[in-house]
Amino acid sequence: MIAQEVQELFGEQVGDASIPRFIKYFASYYAETEQAIVQCMLSSPHIHADETTISIKGLDYYVWVFTDGAHVVFKLTETREAKIVHELLSSYNGVLISDFFPGYDALHCKQQKCWVHLIRDLNEDLWKSPWDVEFENFIVDVKGLIVTIIVPKDTY
Repeated sequence: MIAQEVQELFGEQVGDASIPRFIKYFASYYAETEQAIVQCMLSSPHIHADETTISIKGLDYYVWVFTDGAHVVFKLTETREAKIVHELLSSYNGVLISDFFPGYDALHCKQQKCWVHLIRDLNEDLWKSPWDVEFENFIVDVKGLIVTIIVPKDTY
């Protein structure tokens, strides 16, 4: 697909065997830059982290994203093991903002769970239990709490 895109965008023929060499070369070339970005993020008061699956030629991989809002690092792994999280963030002292994936919990830094993930999870649970009035009331209360925080924040 990369070779097709290069042909389409630039009118250049690139052999399929060249693509992995290019990727390895650029990964090596930019390794120092990546480390500098990671160091900038580690000095940030907060880092957001998330992961998602991606299919490459029918095989599932995980893409991890780490950002402080100004810098971003993406990592690709074959499994969802949190080893990459610990390699990147083991010395981090700020606040890690993440979803509810347990792989983040063992880090020794302050943590905040992402409200977007919380709201998504609550909505999914409500769809699974549409007749649970007690749970619905709980969600309404959570919504009230979130709105009273977000509205003034957006205003001021």
